[in-house]
Amino acid sequence: MSTTPLLAVRGLVRRYPLAGGALGRRRGWLAALRGVDLDLERGECLGLVGESGCGKTTLARCVLALERPDAGSVRFDGAELTRLSARALRPVRRRLQVVFQDPHASLDPRLRVGAIVAEPLRIHRLVRGAVLRRRVDTLLETVGLDPTLSARHPHALSGGQRQRVGIARALALEPELLVADEPVSALDVSVQAQILNLLGELRRRLGLALLVISHDLGVVRQVSDRVAVMYLGRVVETAPADELFATPRHPYTRALLAAVPLPEPGGVPHPPLAGEPPSAAALPSGCAFHPRCPAALAECRRDEPPPVPPGARRGAACVLAMRQESLDSTA
Repeated sequence: MSTTPLLAVRGLVRRYPLAGGALGRRRGWLAALRGVDLDLERGECLGLVGESGCGKTTLARCVLALERPDAGSVRFDGAELTRLSARALRPVRRRLQVVFQDPHASLDPRLRVGAIVAEPLRIHRLVRGAVLRRRVDTLLETVGLDPTLSARHPHALSGGQRQRVGIARALALEPELLVADEPVSALDVSVQAQILNLLGELRRRLGLALLVISHDLGVVRQVSDRVAVMYLGRVVETAPADELFATPRHPYTRALLAAVPLPEPGGVPHPPLAGEPPSAAALPSGCAFHPRCPAALAECRRDEPPPVPPGARRGAACVLAMRQESLDSTA
């Protein structure tokens, strides 16, 4: 792997104003991202997991330059995206593409499949005429679809076929990074494995870097080299996928794993996750997870643990985990 990550996120902060009171005046802030650090190497698949509302999609939108953060840095192949103008972003967007959650909502129902897949190529004026038609056919074949489907509208396709069209459209500009935001959550269980297998195959064949966002640990386990776990706007643990599932260090990660069926009879279950996460508009003091943590200490209620160092092979933003790491290193 290169020593310089393809994607480097540092200290990312994104807040949204909360309106209310007289004349709709701002009455506070919702903290969607609270100092997120993240690296993604070329050709790597990073799984980003956490409960709904933890900031995963907001992070994806900032990475794709669809939103500007309030603070922090997003560097793609060395270019600082947060400082680029709309015109300067245009060539960079060709290298960053996205697969959306709901293939029914993300495809224009008025267009035929061929036009949907061709749209990015038309917008960027890369090819036209017979060359464009051949390129569309090739893209459909790449994602396992018959080119004759070009003449159909999205409503005539199954959910899995529509998501393959969305992937073909994302691949049209030959991106280096593909962000897949909940790519299978809107699909039948029988189709989910097919789409995940397709994403893994495309990554290997095309050398793509993948950022796969999901609330489902089973999804990220199937495709990811590494996993980052988010809780209330922060990355609380990151590790190689096999290690994270075998020996999770953060209590939140262990609680998430409690909801995943044990792969083998006789396995040791993790303690279940209790309660609901606090509001991102009224965060507790100290570690945001401490109201739900069965092992919380007095200092957890008082002090927020330091973040996982960027580029660390693995780490957890947890006092207890850091103490255990220290004991293990001196043993």
